[in-house]
Amino acid sequence: MRKKFVFLWAIILILVLLTGCSDSEPSNLQQEKLVEQIRYLDAKIVGMLNKLNNISFDNYAITTRQIGINTNGNENEESEDFETILSTEMVPDTVLLSNHDYINWEILKQEIELLNSAWATIILNLYSMEIDAEEILAFSRDLDIAIINIKGEDKRGSLTSLARLYSHLPKYLENIEEEVITKHIKQTKAFVLNAYALVEQRNWAEVASNIVEADNAFRNILSDIDYVRSNEFKVNRTYVLLKELERSIEFRDSEIFFMNYRNLMQALNTM
Repeated sequence: MRKKFVFLWAIILILVLLTGCSDSEPSNLQQEKLVEQIRYLDAKIVGMLNKLNNISFDNYAITTRQIGINTNGNENEESEDFETILSTEMVPDTVLLSNHDYINWEILKQEIELLNSAWATIILNLYSMEIDAEEILAFSRDLDIAIINIKGEDKRGSLTSLARLYSHLPKYLENIEEEVITKHIKQTKAFVLNAYALVEQRNWAEVASNIVEADNAFRNILSDIDYVRSNEFKVNRTYVLLKELERSIEFRDSEIFFMNYRNLMQALNTM
């Protein structure tokens, strides 16, 4: 009964869109909008996944701290001559110095709610692009699961559900010929993110299996001779970093994996 209701809901929504959008925008503009929306989802989901281990793709972070300045040689901090100022400085943002156990759940709850609000708009464009209804509903369901896990401050569940959420993105690009390379890049990233999520469970066999799948997905990019010729340095560098991540799994050390994961994801984001 529940499946029947969901199916009817999807049909009704599609009919509303078809009858309410007779003067729809040209297909190429819809495709551009969809690509931009998927880029937004990509950034949001990966950002939340990184926050669960305090990983940043920025090499430096801006920090502020209070500094007490004695303006008249008086050591009493309550003196009128003692001033406190804020000092701002750039510090290296490294994996080894990060506290992977600390999670700012307040920020994550804000981020997932913003994503949920954006999805309410994105879903309309997906239906207008005739994306498979079941695939759209699957994202909605997985988004609800991610919200429940983040609300409950469940790190393992949040990692798993967000990685699963990302895995839908490449499928939304299936029918856009101009975005074939983008689809393969996101397929590669999806498997890398699955592996990243599994590190929390110390399931190194499945981590390795997903990196092998990432390698297979990336080979679809390597088979596009024209793209490789035009982007030789980026492609070669990314593939080397993918093999470095695969090699690092033998140590079964989460921080070594995170360092190589960070390098690879930074490279994939530039392709």
